[in-house]
Amino acid sequence: MTKSKSCKIMISSDLMNFLLKFSSIAVCLSELLNTRFVTKESFSTPIGRALANIIAYHNSGRYEERDYELARLSMLVKHLKEIKEYNESLLNYFRRKVNRNDVSYYGFRFEVAICSSLIRKEVPFVKRESPDFEISYTGEKIYIETVSVHITSSKLRDLKIKIKDAILRKSKKSYCKPNTALFVDATNIFYHNLARSRPFLTEELKEYVSNILKNVNFGSVLIFVYILNKELRRYELNYIRVDNKNIDPTLRMFLDDCYPIKGHKVHDFALPPMS
Repeated sequence: MTKSKSCKIMISSDLMNFLLKFSSIAVCLSELLNTRFVTKESFSTPIGRALANIIAYHNSGRYEERDYELARLSMLVKHLKEIKEYNESLLNYFRRKVNRNDVSYYGFRFEVAICSSLIRKEVPFVKRESPDFEISYTGEKIYIETVSVHITSSKLRDLKIKIKDAILRKSKKSYCKPNTALFVDATNIFYHNLARSRPFLTEELKEYVSNILKNVNFGSVLIFVYILNKELRRYELNYIRVDNKNIDPTLRMFLDDCYPIKGHKVHDFALPPMS
């Protein structure tokens, strides 16, 4: 009989790090959302497809796209953990919303991000349906409504119109008042504009939103964008804030404390492909 030879499988440290990070994210999402990503149906949901895309990107050598998607899901895990620690019932609320469809998923992800932001800032709030957040601040009630603007393709020459449409659509609601801030996730619009080599200019966008607010009663509009901060090597959510002239004083104080106009400056960043 011949002596069998042992077979060693060599795995690079980069591959090992990827596998560990991917498995950790998948397990955390399963636990946090009470979902098992094992069946064909589970991978047809927005989060399931994101997990499948990560593997597909890796296998085809598209490592940058793989890492962008990992960063997005890692941020979602972080936010869901913060919500769970804060209030398990609140997490259950988001569990019921997570995988309805693609359009609602982007809204879900943005709502989760704002909710975790309020938790980190230790702001007393109540999660509700319309508007999304009721906040108690210096003894007064103020509100936040969230909306996510997302397109797959558009023949519009000026994509800012999609932001205007979202603001005007929400302005028809009864909560459109000086004590309500509208938070808009416009990452997808920013990405498509950048793909056309026409990135938005901050001051131009501020003026555009300011003109809309002349005929709209929201106290403030904040335009949020998910970016990759190259300096800090992290995925984060940044914003541009535009106040209405008739903004409620309590809302202004809250925003000045929690979402100041000057905000957090990022000089070196990337805008990853949206999914």
